[in-house]
Amino acid sequence: MRCFLKYRAVFVFVGLVLAASLSHAEYTGGSNPAIEPPNDHARILQNTVLVLETTDTTDSIQAVLTNLTVPFDLISSTDWTGIDFSPYDIVIVGMDGGSITEASVQAIRTGVIDAGKRACFVGGSSWADFANGVNNNIIGLDTANYGWAISAAPHVTVTDPGHPLAQGLTSPMTFANISAAYYMARLTDADMEVVAVNGDGQPCIVFKGSNFPGGGSGEFLWFINSAFGDYWGDAGDFAFLQQVIDNFIADPEPPLFADGLESGDTLAWTETVGLAPPVAPATCADLWTDMDVWGWPAAGLDLRARTNSTLHWLGCATDGCDPAEFYCLDDAGTEILIFGTASSSALRTVIDPGNAAGDTMPATPFNCSSDAEPMWVSNAPDSNCNGSGIDCIQALCRALGYQNGFLLREVPSNVCPEPHSLNSEGTDWTSDFVPSDGWGAEYQCSVFAD
Repeated sequence: MRCFLKYRAVFVFVGLVLAASLSHAEYTGGSNPAIEPPNDHARILQNTVLVLETTDTTDSIQAVLTNLTVPFDLISSTDWTGIDFSPYDIVIVGMDGGSITEASVQAIRTGVIDAGKRACFVGGSSWADFANGVNNNIIGLDTANYGWAISAAPHVTVTDPGHPLAQGLTSPMTFANISAAYYMARLTDADMEVVAVNGDGQPCIVFKGSNFPGGGSGEFLWFINSAFGDYWGDAGDFAFLQQVIDNFIADPEPPLFADGLESGDTLAWTETVGLAPPVAPATCADLWTDMDVWGWPAAGLDLRARTNSTLHWLGCATDGCDPAEFYCLDDAGTEILIFGTASSSALRTVIDPGNAAGDTMPATPFNCSSDAEPMWVSNAPDSNCNGSGIDCIQALCRALGYQNGFLLREVPSNVCPEPHSLNSEGTDWTSDFVPSDGWGAEYQCSVFAD
């Protein structure tokens, strides 16, 4: 994600909007009454990560993402009800107080979690409406005790070292600036995964991915310590915060957490959990092909060896994006594979359900694919995955030997059908062959499976 988003951010700029600053009378609920964001403002750069702040996070969350080369949009406001969250895959909310209403919390729930995205809280607010809103809509907490306090030392102790959110965290951790240990949430949710606790025994880093009040399919992560930038000036404290956020924006829920398994469980690949043995991670050199497709010049990825020849190819042919517009980038050091097109013309695929045609590639231009002619022109998989219930982007990346898959961009146009995977390992592909708007354009796979 990082390499790609840095590349995209060079090209996209919409603007800067400034509005009136918040007065002290309007701002409350912080660890210190004067801690507030400098202005109610928005910086919208069309990135896929949004930082939503109710306190000044310039030297905390914003500095972390800058260090990690992850571009982000920024909104400073305690009113979240009018925000369009649809462009974002990850929303990081940095707080040290603010008169955040339950309606604003519901906006996070509806616009982020219920949309299958990831909401990450850092800090909180001792405003009653915020506490009740979180308890009623996202995660259980003590609604009779939500005042700010500095925890006893050590300030963070990892209790589940096998959890992805614990990766790289110093434990136990005592902050040089004890103000970094300010917290207000006493979490009580039976369905949360507790990664770490503070010196008061309170869960301080948690993950929740199911059993939200009334349903919901997204992900919620919370580091309960204040996000106020001045608290994170010590280099060691800042490095800890950076690792927390780095873990937050990675994939916190790998496939081993499915089917009732929990972080830290050990099992053999032969156990019946629906997982295949690890696949060697693919590189661009392994996959790249300039072979003609449908008789047209093309550039793309040859996927036959990775998908049991059920998804033959993904790329640009003359009908759709131009072959010169297809790209593939990989980095063994960061364990990332990124591919697709920046074009607004459709990225295509060749589907062969059941490997009916073997390794044969279609040689003649056709129309859109159909049940009768499945190897005719299909679009690249999008986030809908034909409503199959299987994350086809994740499945594609697993077939390529990576743990995590992300759709970085999709385009709501062109009605040729898209493929979806019949299993989570991406080894059996088909389609509903129903014309529908939309196609995936750019993808990222990360973290080697082996």
